[in-house]
Amino acid sequence: THLETGKEYTVKGILMEVDEEGNETTLLDNNGNEITAETSFTAAKPDGSVEVTFEVEGYKVANRKTVVFETLYEEEKKIAIHADINDENQTVIIPGLNFWVTVVKVDAADETKLLKNCEITIFNADGTVAKDVNGEDAIGITDGQGNIIFELFYSEEGYYAQETQAPQGYRMNEDKFPVELAEDYDYAEENPIIIRVNDEAVPDVHTGDESGLKGYITLFACSGIALAAMYTYMKRKHFTKSVQ
Repeated sequence: THLETGKEYTVKGILMEVDEEGNETTLLDNNGNEITAETSFTAAKPDGSVEVTFEVEGYKVANRKTVVFETLYEEEKKIAIHADINDENQTVIIPGLNFWVTVVKVDAADETKLLKNCEITIFNADGTVAKDVNGEDAIGITDGQGNIIFELFYSEEGYYAQETQAPQGYRMNEDKFPVELAEDYDYAEENPIIIRVNDEAVPDVHTGDESGLKGYITLFACSGIALAAMYTYMKRKHFTKSVQ
């Protein structure tokens, strides 16, 4: 593009993609909005390039063909448009740096006892529910072996795992368990990050000893009979005395 040296220009971009059927579609964020970015610059020479930075969730573009459409403005006037879905120079395919997290649910008193039907959620560092590599909420239920596996994209901010529903008969563990990747982590599926979450069993509550209750009832009944007999005896004694 032949620009005028010393003048200020603005480049506005929007992310596009090609769907499975080969159709051109606009890439949308989690709120259903177009993913756009812009940058302003002062031309140092008639021709050149500038960087336009887009912020987008990794799973939205990982391993997918993403194309940048750009429009160049001089103030409010459009002076150039670049919108070719087949332009390889405007196309990027970002490999997903994904990894696996296995959460194991165990009994606090006996960690060999694995707990099923426990809900585990992966959260972003800001407390919002994380998305897995398929764009679904990272929420799952432990299986019969007490395990639930999540596949996530790498995030600089990090994640943490937390129990969000305890299995029947157990108290919920409200601790937050950081998802920590070692510096030499190899991002291999067979080498997941393992997090163990333990729950304490809810103690059995006894409403009372039925045999003891029967004992009290029997004792009370015997006491009642004894009192009744004493009252009858005293009454007879008093009656006899009055006749004399």
